[in-house]
Amino acid sequence: MPARIIPTSSTSTSPTASRLSADQSATGLVRRVRRSPSAWRTSSAPDLWPRLVIHNGAGISALAVGDISAARAHLEAAIQAAEALGVPNLIVLGNLADVQRAERDFDGARCGFQDVLRMARRTDDKYALANAILGLGCLAADQGDWHRAAMLYGAEHALVDQIGYRWNPFDARRRQENLDQARAVLGDEQLQQAYTRGKALSFDQAIDLALEDSLPAT
Repeated sequence: MPARIIPTSSTSTSPTASRLSADQSATGLVRRVRRSPSAWRTSSAPDLWPRLVIHNGAGISALAVGDISAARAHLEAAIQAAEALGVPNLIVLGNLADVQRAERDFDGARCGFQDVLRMARRTDDKYALANAILGLGCLAADQGDWHRAAMLYGAEHALVDQIGYRWNPFDARRRQENLDQARAVLGDEQLQQAYTRGKALSFDQAIDLALEDSLPAT
């Protein structure tokens, strides 16, 4: 699942550094807040930004162990904190779309990822764009649309290379599992062709592909 850690402050610039600093600051608190999302949602925290980071991290942790209801509660609390701060919450929204995937609400997940894409395109947030394209690739794989999944993974790979982002272990494993399944269905040649075609897309073409409900003509 392409669930992501948010930066610990609005001044963070590197996606990799942001994830590491978020992990370091939130690790101890995430374990506690996972036990009681409602208490943290209503408590008066000294700062909304730590609440945003903590709830997002707790939501990711809950999703990773299959506790979908807790994941949703935490991520909705993170979105509330982001709205109160008046800051973009694209990463949290993308993580919430992953919850919808886990709930088998594929239409809702697609709308969520595509909304993130549209907003990230306007703000030139390539980190959020890569995450959303990865989410849509996973969604295509969930539904057995292997050719589309391979193209989206290729497009996302090119964007990841451009911004210097590294997949976290869970994303990398999930992504590879889907590609292995695609290879079993499509065969090596068709998989490589689709992946290479996606990787060769321009920035705008990759976004257009992700926003389409069907593959473009060859």
